[in-house]
Formats: sequence, structure tokens, C-alpha cells
Amino acid sequence: MENALAGRQSVEHALRQTTLRANELLSLFQHMHQAQASNESDEATP
Repeated sequence: MENALAGRQSVEHALRQTTLRANELLSLFQHMHQAQASNESDEATP
């Protein structure tokens, strides 16, 4: 029974780490996209 509990805890830990990493990548991607959009709008202005 302890093995099942330990396995579940490790799975939850891995899932949490993956979620944190995904959130970091998502925020990074959003920042890059916003910077790119602002650059494009700057180039569009004469």
C-alpha cells in the first residue's frame, strides 16, 4: 500500500513540475508575442 501512495505522490509531484514549467513557457511566449506585436506596430507607423 505504501508503494501505491509513494507512486501517486511522485506522479502528483511530476505533474506539478510540468504545470509550473508549462506556465513559465506560456508566459514567456506571451511576452515574446507582445514584444513582436509592438515591434510590428512601430514599423507600421510612418
